[in-house]
Amino acid sequence: MILLIYEYRRDGWYEGIFRKLKFNYSDNLINFLEKAIPAIISYYGESSCETVLKTFANCEIHIQEENEDTSQYLNKFFCKNEDTSIPFLAGAFYNNGISIKDNNIITKPLIYIKTVYSHQYKPFNLDDDESLDSLLHEILHAIKEYGKVKVKDNKIFTSTGLNQSVYSYDDFGNIKEEANNYIGIEEAFNVAATSSILSMITGREQKFRGYSSAGYLANAMLSNQKLEAVIKNSQLSGDTTWIQYFGDSSEQIIKSFDILINMMYLSQKEVINRELRMKKIEDARLAREFLESFITMHCNWQFNFSERKPR
Repeated sequence: MILLIYEYRRDGWYEGIFRKLKFNYSDNLINFLEKAIPAIISYYGESSCETVLKTFANCEIHIQEENEDTSQYLNKFFCKNEDTSIPFLAGAFYNNGISIKDNNIITKPLIYIKTVYSHQYKPFNLDDDESLDSLLHEILHAIKEYGKVKVKDNKIFTSTGLNQSVYSYDDFGNIKEEANNYIGIEEAFNVAATSSILSMITGREQKFRGYSSAGYLANAMLSNQKLEAVIKNSQLSGDTTWIQYFGDSSEQIIKSFDILINMMYLSQKEVINRELRMKKIEDARLAREFLESFITMHCNWQFNFSERKPR
C-alpha cells in the first residue's frame, strides 16, 4: 500500500495534489493529509486508491478565516445568491456543489471548516483529535461521492456512501431535492470509519464522536467480515447490495439508525414537551435494542455497555 502511494509521489501526481496554488494549503494541513491518505486506503482497500487521490485533487478544503462571513464565502464559491448557512452543531461541512449549465451537470466540491462559533473565533487546531475527527468525517463523505453524480430522465442521481439522493431540475438550472434516503445508516458507518482511520493516523484509540451511539453500533456490525466487505464495497460503488445482504432485517436496521441519528436534531418543541421528549428517548432505546440483538446474532462482538453512549 505505501509503495503504491510513493509511486504516485515519484510521478509528481500525489505530491502535486496539495501543492497546487489554487488550494494553497498550509504545511500543517499537507502533513496531516499525507498521513491520512495511506490510512484511508488501508481502511477501504487498495482498490479505493484512485478514487481517494482524485477526490483530494478535486475537492478543496477551506478553513474559515477570523472575519469571514460563511454565507458570503459559500455563495461566492458556488456562484449562488442564497441564505447559505452551516448547521450550528457542525464543525465542518461538505457540499458537492452540483449545478446545471446548458443542460450539463457541473460539480464543485468543497469541505468548509468552521472556526467561528457564536461570534467567537477558535483557530482550527490540527493537533486536536476532535478537530481532526470533524475534518476527516467530511473527507470520507467527499471520497464516497466522488464520480457518483449521474443524470437520467431529467433527474440527478448521486450517492454518498450508502446515502442515495435524487434531484429534479428545470430549464433555468434550479435544482430541487426529491429524495434523500439512508442518511442515518451512512452517517453511522461514516462515524465508525472516521474513528478507525483517525486511530491509524494518530496511533491513539479514538472515540465515536458526533453520532456516538450509532457509530459504536455500526462499528460492532463490522466485526462480521462478510458484512464489512459488503458495506465498504457499497459505500465506494454507490450500489444497494447492502440492503439485500441485511435481508428481512434491512427495513428495521435502516429505521433504527435513522432514529439514533435524528436524536441529535430534536426540535425545540420536542425538547420542551416532556411527553414528546420521552417518546423520542423510548424510540431510541428500542432502536438500540434491536440493533444490539441483530449484532449479537450475526456478528462476532461482545458488548461493553460502559462504552455505549446514551444518545
